[in-house]
Formats: sequence, C-alpha cells, structure tokens
Amino acid sequence: MNEVLFLHWMSWPGMTRESLAANDDWAFLTYPNAEYDPVEGSAVLHRWIDEMVYAEELGFDGLVYNEHHQMPHAHLPSANVMSATLAARTSRIKLVPLGHVVPVHHPVQLAEEIALVDLISGGRVVAGLSKGIGHEFFARSIDPGEARGRFDEAVDIMVRAWSEPGPFAYSGQYWHLPFVNIWPRPLQQPHPPIWITGTGSPNTPAWAARRGYPYVKGLDKEDAVLRMFDIYRAAAEEAGREPDPNNLVFSKHVYMAENEEEAWRRGKEHYEYVLRDLFEIPDHIFFPPGSVPPENYERAAGGYRHYRDTSIEQLVEEGVVLIGTPDQVIESLLRAEEHLGFGKAVITLAFGKMGETETREHMALFAERVLPHIRDTVPSAAPSA
Repeated sequence: MNEVLFLHWMSWPGMTRESLAANDDWAFLTYPNAEYDPVEGSAVLHRWIDEMVYAEELGFDGLVYNEHHQMPHAHLPSANVMSATLAARTSRIKLVPLGHVVPVHHPVQLAEEIALVDLISGGRVVAGLSKGIGHEFFARSIDPGEARGRFDEAVDIMVRAWSEPGPFAYSGQYWHLPFVNIWPRPLQQPHPPIWITGTGSPNTPAWAARRGYPYVKGLDKEDAVLRMFDIYRAAAEEAGREPDPNNLVFSKHVYMAENEEEAWRRGKEHYEYVLRDLFEIPDHIFFPPGSVPPENYERAAGGYRHYRDTSIEQLVEEGVVLIGTPDQVIESLLRAEEHLGFGKAVITLAFGKMGETETREHMALFAERVLPHIRDTVPSAAPSA
C-alpha cells in the first residue's frame, strides 16, 4: 500500500433503539433533532477534530471524513467546513472528504469552496465526490431518478470551472449557467484530485475508470469489492488507460486490541451500534426507486439488509469488517491487498460509541504495530494525489 489514510466515522454516540422505537422513527431522515444536545455536540466535535489532528502526529497519509445530511450516522453536513478547520490545524496530511454529496449542492458554489480550502491548505485537498444515498434526495426534494444525471453534470461543471479560463456558459439538462467564472481558483492545477465513492452500483467504478479518477469501495464482502475493482480495471482498459492500483482505494473498518478476546469484547459492541442501530432505515428510503439501476437494486438494498440481519462474527468472516490483534490485522490487510489489487487503504478506526481514551489508544496501537508493516512508503512533506 502506498498510502494509508485514517477515517473518522463521526457518529453521534447517544442514539438508542429505545428512542427510535418510541416514535417509530428511522435513524436516517426522521430521527428527531430534539435528541441532539448542542452542548454535548460542541464538545464531541472538538474531540473528533483533536483526534484527526492526532492522526497526523501518528504518521497517517490522509484524513477521511463523510459528508451526510439529516442523520446521526456520520453527522457532518459540510465537508468543506471540516476541511478548512483541519487545514488550519495540520501541516502535512492530505484532507480527503469522502465525499461531498454532489446532487444537493450548487456545482459552482461547491467548486468555489473546494478551491478556497485547497488554497488555505496549501494544496492538500482531495475532491471526494459522491452521488449520495436515498434519504438525502428526499431531504432536498430531489427526484432519486435524477440524482445520477445531476451528479454527472455537476462534476463536469466543477472540472471545467477549476481548469478552464472563465467566464464560460454551461447549458445542460439540469443546469443552465450563463457565467461560470470562479474566484478563487484552486492551487492544485488543473484541479484538486478527484476521488469517487460507491455503494455498489457497477456504473460508478466504470464511470470513474473512464475518467481516470480513483474509486473508493469498502464496507462490503471482499468478493463484492473485488467485483467492483474488476469492473474498474476492465473499464480503464477499454478506455485505453493502464489500470493503476493507486486508483483503487480499499476502505475497511478495523477494531483491534492486544489480545483477541479483548478486541471482540469491545469491537463487537461498536460494530453493533454502527451496523444495527444506525442503519435502522427501510429499503425504500435508503435506496428509493430510481436511485440505482433496477437490475442492481436487490444487490444494493440486500447488502445493507445483510449488515442489520447478520451476526458480527459472520461479517468478520466475510471480510465486511475486521476484528483482531495487530498481527491478525496485518495479515488480513496484506492478504486483502494481494487479493483485491488496491494501492491505497482507508482505515476506519474511530466509530461506534468509542470515547476519547479508547479512540486515541486504538489509533496509536494501529500506528505503532500495523502501519509500518503494511505501508510501502513514508509520508512526504507534500503528499501526492
């Protein structure tokens, strides 16, 4: 692996199944924000930011965080606000939001904000882009069947805004813009690196491969990840591009401890919170009709049902998540690298209801015992894209 990045899941730690059941709510979209304590929220956010700054001290290559809307699962509604905050607190590490939910943004505004953060950070920002998930379309009154088209158009507008002299006009199916002329322009030229995240539609890796954008996939059975990576490689070859392992980014949730019994005792609780409580959402809201091609619907929706209905033990066996000792984690990640052929890894080490002490000890254990054995290179002063 050429790069190993640290992902902070940033999930609200105080949600309970009892509070969901009391109002017949879902964890996404309808969970009442009266359950959110702003005083506690301020303290938790500051702690999370400190933990991500600590990841730079530990030697990780990048900081990864999720933008999502109207949910406690990864409750960061503005990736650019977090990127700007982290840019001011760090000096070396790559900033990688995975990703901006493109259809809910105005593409010119998003391009301007990413350019601004790129300048503030000294050229350390990756433009991680995502189509988003179903409940986010409902929250913004977007037709789920239009989300893919809106995403494609918006990305085209953003790339042109970053890389072409303005002003220019753009006229598409969803956007009609007489003057595209962003100020400021990004430091990285022709534009910040673009990474694309996917949940399971084969259209996404093929689309990313044709454009030469890295593709990020994880939180799935390893055979399913391999299928998506193979689609990427095939599409890259069809487009006349040499498949580059560094364009395949494997995302993995990891919980580890010095002994296996302790890893399972603590890790299982956090996984159950993330994959049970925080995934309490009906299929038609998570994957509404039109949000994925009909032929892929059952595979996509079934995967998330599988998280809710399957034991953590089986999910570990299937390679969806990882629990173990440092040696077991090293063995698993190196085996996955050989099996899947990826060049970069995003490792989620902060998730569930982990507190500050547990999170920092967990991060340090991975950095000290695992990182030197899985990464081929060391961080540079200015990480490459």
